[in-house]
Amino acid sequence: MVIRKLSDTYQPSNEELEQIRAISDDEIDFSDAPETDLEFWSKATKVSPKNQDETKVLVSLDQELMNW
Repeated sequence: MVIRKLSDTYQPSNEELEQIRAISDDEIDFSDAPETDLEFWSKATKVSPKNQDETKVLVSLDQELMNW
């Protein structure tokens, strides 16, 4: 298992980049991401965070600390 932090940026190796470059457009499988049309985008809505300065944090605290 590979564990990465969100702050870690992924850098593909030169070998991976060469493999990607070798794929033609016809070989790419888009079946899980069908093309969109104007009707799709006419119904789309932009969703933005209410306050971009806020960071949500989920913390688990034991009962002893909560009682304190």
